Amino acid sequence: MNLFLKQELEKRQHEFISYKELSILAYTWNVNGKKPPFPEIEDLFRVKNLALGIDHIKITKPEDIPDIIIFNFQEIVPLNAKSMISTGQQPSIWEKYIISELNNFYKNETKSDPGTIFVDKLASHVQMGLFQVVLVKKSIQHLI
Repeated sequence: MNLFLKQELEKRQHEFISYKELSILAYTWNVNGKKPPFPEIEDLFRVKNLALGIDHIKITKPEDIPDIIIFNFQEIVPLNAKSMISTGQQPSIWEKYIISELNNFYKNETKSDPGTIFVDKLASHVQMGLFQVVLVKKSIQHLI
């Protein structure tokens, strides 16, 4: 891009760019090749310190829900030669499970109507035994 064009775009950026602070929550989780369901999923969503019994995240209203939620899964498949070639259906199983359970969790915590969708998939990526899914709050999805 030439210098003139760059300078002109920078002068007018207020016309097409808006800035908003976002809250981001990132999880990393070694699932050890297991499939869902995961019995302690709500503890994970609360970022619960099981030893101390402390919930690090309190959700009482939709505004408390992080704007972007990132799940980084390790060992999404059992680590063997076959799974190094193909991860099969494991990533999509975990993705559907996490989105469904997270929406149910937020619905219960905020006492919202059944069927309310709080978060949806923005992007995902699989690489061998690793899987990342990025979720975004439904109310801001159109801004991204």
